Amino acid sequence: MAKPIYKIEDNFLEKGPFHQLQSFFLGGNTLPWGFGEFKVRKDNHLHNFQWVHTFWKEDKGIVSDYWSQLTPIIRKIDPATWIRIKANVTPFNNEILKYDLHCDTHYKCTTAVFFLNTCNGYTYFKDGTKVESVANRLLTFPSYYQHAGTTCSDDKIRCVLNLNYITKEDLKYEKEI
Repeated sequence: MAKPIYKIEDNFLEKGPFHQLQSFFLGGNTLPWGFGEFKVRKDNHLHNFQWVHTFWKEDKGIVSDYWSQLTPIIRKIDPATWIRIKANVTPFNNEILKYDLHCDTHYKCTTAVFFLNTCNGYTYFKDGTKVESVANRLLTFPSYYQHAGTTCSDDKIRCVLNLNYITKEDLKYEKEI
C-alpha cells in the first residue's frame, strides 16, 4: 500500500497556546477580514466566496498588524522561509459545498492547513481522501498536490489558517544537488 502524501498531526499546539489562538480568531476580536470574491476560480456561484486575512506575502513579508498572534504556530513549524500565510473563513451553508481543486503556489514547497474549529466541513484531495476539520489539527502536504475545502453545515463558520512554506530540509536538499 502506498504511503499517504499528506500528514495529519492532531493536538498540534499545546492547549494553552491553541486556545489563545482559537480565541483570537473565533472570539469576536477586531481582526479585519477582507472579502474574497471567490474561493479559487471566479464564477457567478452565490456561495463562491470567503473572508480572508493575510499575514504574510512572499513579495512583502509581514502584511498584518496581528502577525504576533501567530507566534505559537510560526515557532513550531519553523520553516526556512514563508511564502504565504492567510486565514480563511467560509460561512455556514445548509449543505456542504465543495470548492474547486487547486494548488496554493507555483513553487515546490509545503502547504499546511491548520484547523481552528471542529465542524463537518473538510479538506479533500484529488484522490477523494477527506480530512475532517478538527480543531488544533495540522494537515501538511506537498504544494503540488491538489486539494480543496468545503463549507460546513453544523457551525456558523469553518475557519482555517493556510500556510505555505519551504522547509529547512527542502533547502538543505536543494543545496546538496
